[in-house]
Amino acid sequence: MTLNPTKLWLPIGSVTAAAGAMLIAGIITSSPKPTAAGAITARAILRMVTPELHDVDRELRRVGLTPEALAAVGLDATATTALANRAVTHLDVTNYTSLRQAMTAHGSAKAEMQRLQRAFRAGTPGEATQQDLDDAIAREASTRATMEARQGDLYNAATDGLGGNILADLADISSENDLRYPEYYKVADRTHAEAIALRDALNGVRIDAKLGQDPLDHHQTIIGDELAKIDVAAAKTSFDTNLGAIITAWQLVLDPA
Repeated sequence: MTLNPTKLWLPIGSVTAAAGAMLIAGIITSSPKPTAAGAITARAILRMVTPELHDVDRELRRVGLTPEALAAVGLDATATTALANRAVTHLDVTNYTSLRQAMTAHGSAKAEMQRLQRAFRAGTPGEATQQDLDDAIAREASTRATMEARQGDLYNAATDGLGGNILADLADISSENDLRYPEYYKVADRTHAEAIALRDALNGVRIDAKLGQDPLDHHQTIIGDELAKIDVAAAKTSFDTNLGAIITAWQLVLDPA
């Protein structure tokens, strides 16, 4: 696999520990006192900004760092443990607060943009103007960039020290994240049409097996050609060999219970 730098996460900006501490202090001191009506307590607010291990697990998966992906790109249990620990170290209170705020801001901006877009398409914008829509689109783009930068910070911290080929393979896997087939296929470069053909072939073989039917020759040819690719074959060997140990290592760090 040839490294494609444009696919890699890039760190954009950072939040200082001092700023994070001031933010948290401001949130807690300005929060209302608990009432009998289920008001938010200081402890609940702390849970909102202090990550637990399952939060680290979730955010790693969100940026494409899963046990399956790590197995496909050649990591072993030791390297997985190191990656998970780097993620835990990075995603402290300050960085997690920054990430969650960025995600919340983007969610709100995206919802408002989509609301205005639907209104304009339906011809019922009410008092909203084209400028309002343009501003909403700009806010969505800006908040998305900030969110992706914070996610990129986590990705870069977790993958620090990994080789360029591994990072390129992880980027390839992430680029086909919406296609439901094993990660070891995803390390190879292919067009969208080729990816869809592979997905359909794998689904076809799976359905035929469930029905007790022989798979179509066309589907077998597509799958065979993919498995014959050097990078796919190497990724499958690593996947089959290391996945079990990687899952165990992942759970020991991020889900020790």
